[in-house]
Amino acid sequence: MFSISVITWWCLASTVLALLGFLATRKYLNLAEMEQHQPFLDATLTIVGTLVSILLGLLVANSVEYYESMQATADNEAASVADVVRLVRGLPASARNAVTNLCIDYNQEVQYAEWKSMESGQMSTKAGLLYLGINDAVVNFMPTNSKENNIQTALISAVQQLGDYRHTRLNAMHSTWCRRILPVIVLCSVIVLAYTYLYTRRDKRRLHAVVISFVAIALGANIAMIFLLRTPFSTDWKIEPTGFHFNEELMHKYSDK
Repeated sequence: MFSISVITWWCLASTVLALLGFLATRKYLNLAEMEQHQPFLDATLTIVGTLVSILLGLLVANSVEYYESMQATADNEAASVADVVRLVRGLPASARNAVTNLCIDYNQEVQYAEWKSMESGQMSTKAGLLYLGINDAVVNFMPTNSKENNIQTALISAVQQLGDYRHTRLNAMHSTWCRRILPVIVLCSVIVLAYTYLYTRRDKRRLHAVVISFVAIALGANIAMIFLLRTPFSTDWKIEPTGFHFNEELMHKYSDK
């Protein structure tokens, strides 16, 4: 079924609202009086428009960096699970099978259950318990020689990294940054649009409406990008658990051997 993306809805909504505001301004504003202040309005619009453009540019760039860091976090979490499975191959069969099975269960739970529940801001309790099980199995293992001792040290490091990446991912899911910054961005965009309404050439009404539409589309697209990039696990641009997909086949091969 065809669906319209979030960024398209933002652009459409901003354009419709901008044009409604334009029509209201044309109806109720004293155009003759506004024409006297055009030089001042031009200068202030340039200043305000530049400031808002810089703000949006910085926020979009920061959001892109944030999105990429979250994608790297998800991939590194999957890589840490794979590291645990590879390292545990050097331990006795009982410990090896126990940790491998826990890693398989954790990988499947995150991939098929937790990733979907993150769309609604929820996390999997089972995945958290499985991680604790992996941690307990590793730290409670009693090495009998230097080889096993070295492997356990490496395993503890890998499990700690796994926990750190998981913690970062879950913190991102509950971040309130986007909800706090969006009202400010919308307000700045409304101010820019309000300034564009004050161009009052009566013989250029259609061209004025087209220009306002372009400005509204640009503002709406930038705001939508910030929203999408800052909510990387619950929107149209959500990060996929690609690393966990790769792990699934790998870990089953290890467990079969």
